[in-house]
Amino acid sequence: MKIIFLDIDGVLNHYNFYKGKDPNIIKILELNLHLDPRSVKLLNAICEATGAKIVLSSTWRRHQSLEVAREIFKRKGFEGEIIDKTPDLTKDNPDFVRGNEILKWIKLNEALLGNDYKNYKEYAILDDKTFFLYSQKDHLFLINPQTGLTQENGKEIIDFLSP
Repeated sequence: MKIIFLDIDGVLNHYNFYKGKDPNIIKILELNLHLDPRSVKLLNAICEATGAKIVLSSTWRRHQSLEVAREIFKRKGFEGEIIDKTPDLTKDNPDFVRGNEILKWIKLNEALLGNDYKNYKEYAILDDKTFFLYSQKDHLFLINPQTGLTQENGKEIIDFLSP
């Protein structure tokens, strides 16, 4: 099974998406509606081309249940499948980074993935920050928070996750 560990802020919403929008409207909407339709469309194309499923690694996972996140994504046009979210390990250890949470999720889901965590390689990390482990460097697609997910990113991710 192919997995995309997905950050949201800086990936599916970004500086150019917010540029020119009324800050008061943004504040009223809060976090639960801020997805750029163009970025969602690109994510759909990536999931369709690769068969990848989504695991939320974004800080959004701390504020939204999985069911609410799925509904928000669906309302914004996402057609793929969000199967889970990574555990929040920073509650007990603030020094842990997002990469630790991804590794923990992979370890907990070896049966689902069909591989032990040491040999599992069919994943991509989409994020605008580098909170990851050295062993994950080849799986990280660093997204520019100015532009969010781009066509070029999409092609690279599809090429990476395709056999």
